[in-house]
Amino acid sequence: MVDDTYKILAGEIQSLFEERFGKFSVEDFDKVAEIIRGKCKRSNARNADKSYENLPEEEKDQIDFMMGL
Repeated sequence: MVDDTYKILAGEIQSLFEERFGKFSVEDFDKVAEIIRGKCKRSNARNADKSYENLPEEEKDQIDFMMGL
């Protein structure tokens, strides 16, 4: 069930990029991810690496899937 949620979200993200840029580009996605990371740092969000390390294997697999898009 959780896997379906992330697959749906991944499809929505891909659709947004295709609508905006005409195609899904890893370079564009990386730029957006960099901006999000910067905003998270300023908002004192948790360290993503430490958070990832503490996740159960199933959740790590889901994140790995999302990062592979």
